[in-house]
Amino acid sequence: MSPLEILVYFIIVLTVIVLLLKVMKKLIYNTVLGLLLLFILNNTIFANDPIPIKIWTIVITAIFGILGAVLLAIANYLGFI
Repeated sequence: MSPLEILVYFIIVLTVIVLLLKVMKKLIYNTVLGLLLLFILNNTIFANDPIPIKIWTIVITAIFGILGAVLLAIANYLGFI
């Protein structure tokens, strides 16, 4: 393996790592904001009938973030939860 090949492989691996970190950063922000929104909704709008905090509600919010929290709020408002 020549030094040029090693350099090319190193640049490719470094580029992939940087791209993965950018995507993971957005996913982590979305998850944290979704869980925070779920907490705020439970303590304000749904204070009398809170959204049940179970493992599946946390998983939905962790996977879908803000959209998951909004969907859970709608489902709770409509009486599905």
